[in-house]
Amino acid sequence: MLNPVGLIILLITIGMVTIIGFIHPYIKKITNLYWFWLIIGIILLMYQLIFRFFNDFSKVTEALRKHEYFDSIIFSKGFLLDLCPFCSFCISIALIIDPSRKIANILSYFGIFGGLITYCGGFLINTNDTTTDAQWNWEWFYKGFYPNPMYFAIHFIQLFFCPWILLNKKQNFSFDIFGVFLFIILYFSYVIIIINIFHVYSNATGLVEYDWIEGEYSTVGKIFLLSFPYVCVLSFVLVSIFIISLTLIFNFIQKKCKKYRNDYTFKSIFLFNFK
Repeated sequence: MLNPVGLIILLITIGMVTIIGFIHPYIKKITNLYWFWLIIGIILLMYQLIFRFFNDFSKVTEALRKHEYFDSIIFSKGFLLDLCPFCSFCISIALIIDPSRKIANILSYFGIFGGLITYCGGFLINTNDTTTDAQWNWEWFYKGFYPNPMYFAIHFIQLFFCPWILLNKKQNFSFDIFGVFLFIILYFSYVIIIINIFHVYSNATGLVEYDWIEGEYSTVGKIFLLSFPYVCVLSFVLVSIFIISLTLIFNFIQKKCKKYRNDYTFKSIFLFNFK
């Protein structure tokens, strides 16, 4: 059943991204500067720490103190084993610590993918779940409800800011492709290690069987008529193709469209230079 509220939210977000795409050429001399993204990174980081991650970390600490490992969702949320919270959280940190934004660029490709999938799958279909369904409730928009705090906010951050970050990148397709595959190797290795240490069985970016049977990717298995791990392998191949396609699109835009080229240097991003 289509959720009209979810559809409206999706269209509003796409509209906001489209507006950014149009006005970017006129403000890129500002948005190319390090301090612009530093301020955004700090705001996004504090926002997520206050409304989600401080609480998640405290639950993990408490579980470790009591040697209680039966509640899988605690470790999934606390250790950022789901791709979208990981990208949203780490993009904020990357904008702060990396003036060149190369790390944020790589993460943004995955952020766009995760945001689109969740918007289309989570907001358009009404599952009568008050923690995930889009509702006209301001608390749901900026904070969310247990057990999925910031469900909307995290994916909005990704869909709104990630394309903007990529419009401000320097064109470098070979580096992006290398970074994408390096991220896949490092992140999935990290997730595999954590799920084996703490026996996590759900919300682990599709690296556990439950995610494909009754979890967040259960619909995918029904569409492809495949069981775990075959549906997992096929999905990861399709995701990789999608991510590579995104890198081609954004690099093509910056190579062919002069108004989107950002020829800043590492030195100049520290200067308040509006020439």
